[in-house]
Amino acid sequence: MQLLSGLEYILVAIANAYGNGMDKKVWNERIAWARTVINATNKKGLFATADEPLLMRNALNAYHDACVGKRSSCFRNGST
Repeated sequence: MQLLSGLEYILVAIANAYGNGMDKKVWNERIAWARTVINATNKKGLFATADEPLLMRNALNAYHDACVGKRSSCFRNGST
């Protein structure tokens, strides 16, 4: 079993929300792909082709929040 960091789980969530076969790849491939998405300048095209564009946007926001140490509200389940 592969252990992932919290940031890596968010990267996997980005790839899973994108779908289009990316959600069927192994963990390392999803993580590598999501890292390229983080650095992409034109994300609109990716959102347009994503299976779950709102989930993908939320995962990207959560990743950016986590990187700066901000508590993200993107994936809260109602608890504080």
